Amino acid sequence: MLAVDRSRKGVLIRPKHSYTMMAMMVVANILLESCLLFASVCKPSARCDRQPINPRDESSTTPNSETATQLNNLLNEGSASRIRILAGLAVVAILLVSLLAILEFEQASSLQSENEALSKSISSLKSQNQNLTSVMTSISGNEPAEAEAAFLVHLSDLDTRNVTLALLDYAPNATMIYSGTTLGIGGTYNGSANIKYTLETFIGGDKSLNFTSTSVKANRIAFEAVDLMSNITFTGSSSILGNFNGTVVASYSYSLQQGRWVILQEDWNFTSYQSQFSLYGI
Repeated sequence: MLAVDRSRKGVLIRPKHSYTMMAMMVVANILLESCLLFASVCKPSARCDRQPINPRDESSTTPNSETATQLNNLLNEGSASRIRILAGLAVVAILLVSLLAILEFEQASSLQSENEALSKSISSLKSQNQNLTSVMTSISGNEPAEAEAAFLVHLSDLDTRNVTLALLDYAPNATMIYSGTTLGIGGTYNGSANIKYTLETFIGGDKSLNFTSTSVKANRIAFEAVDLMSNITFTGSSSILGNFNGTVVASYSYSLQQGRWVILQEDWNFTSYQSQFSLYGI
């Protein structure tokens, strides 16, 4: 009968009975053979005490003691030889049992040591996983605040009217969408080159500019990814528009790349955009 040992990786099939038990059965068999031998020895020895009677010789009525003795000696010597052999085998079997018992004990000790080491490794991995989970939870909890801080820096960069500086707030593959009352700058712009051109048109020629966020709400949508909503007001002046002001409902998709929160998508819906001088056809 077979038993399955699942203590190691994979499945190991081994005999249900141990080698020690099998060796003990061998020893018991040898001892049984010895007992049967002793029983068989006694029966022929008793028969050898008498000399067979010769029917032709009436004087042969007494046993030949010398012949009986010789036969008994031969039988005893043969039995003694068999007994010595069986005794030697019994000793060898006992030594084998002892050796197998020692080997099984060492194997059990080795398996126990391996199990203890495996248990320690599993405990260590669980502890590391818990620590990593705590760190990830801490990071996840800070992500919206970090993205919000990056957004406020972006507004500050727009205030400076420095297009090169403001462009650093966008990912290289970012998308800018201007819609609503845009006074000619509406559209969808993909990539750094198109975003740079739009920023130069919008803020590059202004004499003064100021953006203010009246409300901000950031939500973590995935690891290192945050969506942000904000209401923005802006005022400024330029040689083309004169004094101007407006309001924007803005939405952003932020991503953490190389340790920096950058804009993946910027969507500005200009709900109002008023200027001192009107542009022809707008």
